[in-house]
Amino acid sequence: MHAWRVHFVHGKAKSGSGSKPLSHLQNFFLGNDPSQWGTDCGVFEEILLKDIWPGIDLEFSGRNGLKYDLIVAPGADPAQVKFRYEGQDGLRMVNGDLHVITTAGTVIEKAPVNFSVNGEERLEVESRYHLDGSELSFHLPENLDESLPLVIDPELAFGSFTGSTGDNFGFTATYDDEGHLYGGGIVFNVGYPTTVGVLDPSFNGGTTDVGISKWSPDGTDLIWSTYIGGTGNEAPHSLVVNSDHELFILGSTGSFDF
Repeated sequence: MHAWRVHFVHGKAKSGSGSKPLSHLQNFFLGNDPSQWGTDCGVFEEILLKDIWPGIDLEFSGRNGLKYDLIVAPGADPAQVKFRYEGQDGLRMVNGDLHVITTAGTVIEKAPVNFSVNGEERLEVESRYHLDGSELSFHLPENLDESLPLVIDPELAFGSFTGSTGDNFGFTATYDDEGHLYGGGIVFNVGYPTTVGVLDPSFNGGTTDVGISKWSPDGTDLIWSTYIGGTGNEAPHSLVVNSDHELFILGSTGSFDF
């Protein structure tokens, strides 16, 4: 696992509130000071942090993976918004998306989709990320209509664990034109998650088999997952999907019965 922090540069929430409560509560007994413990704490689908910067709120949602919206009130200055990242292995911009590089993989924050709100009408506002060292801000047009509320809406495509009770290593990944993600790696033993009806639902022997999985575009469903291999050792080198949605796996095998 790998954690990183995101700081509000020159900002701090004045208050917070939750909406869409879930049916369960949580308790926190951290440290040895009972006055700092929390019991019967509500759990919510959405959290709103008010006035992190003057006139700018931050809404967190867990409905479609972790995502956030910045809500800029009329007259507030969106140039105040800056996030400072700490603890990651690196940051880089790739085709407008922010890539947060960690020891456990890369997390992608998709390019923001911004819009002004005029009654029930949503007016798209052209924008992009601006990365300066470890600080992230948003570049917005100079002629922005500041009399309208503005929503800055970045999105995490999805994040997920995949793995086995034995050792396993990711080697390669690809996607198709519908946005499905395919991941391939080596698996050292039983325990890799497989789905009903796949080509090869169990470990075949040797030291390593190939493990291949396909996810839905939003990461909420494992479409299929399978072993591939023989009694020797296999490893995938690359994955390719053609226009007919057929997946080709290129790699090496040490099995006479592959």
